Amino acid sequence: VEAVAASAAESAAAEVTATADSAFADALVPAAVDAQLGFWPPDLALRLVDAVHGGLDLPWWAAIAGSAVAARTALLPLSVYSLRQTTRMQAMKVPLAHIMARGQAGEDPAVIQAETAALYAAHGTSPARIFLPALAQAPVFISFFWGLRNLAEVRPGASEGGALWFPDLGASDPTYALPLLSTGSAVALLLLAMPPPPPGASAAEVQQQRSIKLVFGGLTLVSLPVALSMPASVLVFWCCNNGFSILYTGSLNLVPGLKDALAGPLPPAAQLVASSTPAAVATPSLGGPPGGETIAAA
Repeated sequence: VEAVAASAAESAAAEVTATADSAFADALVPAAVDAQLGFWPPDLALRLVDAVHGGLDLPWWAAIAGSAVAARTALLPLSVYSLRQTTRMQAMKVPLAHIMARGQAGEDPAVIQAETAALYAAHGTSPARIFLPALAQAPVFISFFWGLRNLAEVRPGASEGGALWFPDLGASDPTYALPLLSTGSAVALLLLAMPPPPPGASAAEVQQQRSIKLVFGGLTLVSLPVALSMPASVLVFWCCNNGFSILYTGSLNLVPGLKDALAGPLPPAAQLVASSTPAAVATPSLGGPPGGETIAAA
């Protein structure tokens, strides 16, 4: 009896030990995986996706989409800043054209340079400020790109976290639907952010806008072969990012008063310049795409 009892006790102890070891090992697995994520920008992007996935109990594809929306929402102030700078740059086209015409007529270059600097200061803008939002957003998109390329390696479960025709987020889309959707949405954003020139636009403005469209369109088409080889995790992000941009830019163009409200009034000094400047002058095209939307698409 004692032998049987001892054997039973040993068996129970072994079972408890095995259970404890298994639980301890299971607890160590997430820690080992999490340890692969550091604090480099791509790792931070993956941490956001991981937090959305775990915190909201969403599948991986939905966590990527949610992270894209969260990132773009956080970057909205930069888009609004870009809109304001573009609006101010457009407002100074006429007085700047007058100054440039005087410079071409032989007026003192030092005077022209000083008046140009004063004009920029009065409008609270500069060429550098036009590109500042794009430069500030670029690290965010690059981090998501590099981070999501390795999502399936860092989180093996993401390989089965796709949906519909792309069940494996770590593999490229065999149907090519995601690459085409990503490229198509980028082209749609380009057309929406750069509408046709307004009536009365000069030949130089029309030609400049056509050239910009050709450049961006060419870059978009060049990205298609690259997108064909990208994992679905990256393309899901870019499709959602492009969709957000289309919604934002479309709202600016279609919702009455929204664009003016976000752009805000011109500085008082700029309003004074506008009221005292003749309008009959050929104006060169200045600034970026109407709406101030940064085109970040793949």
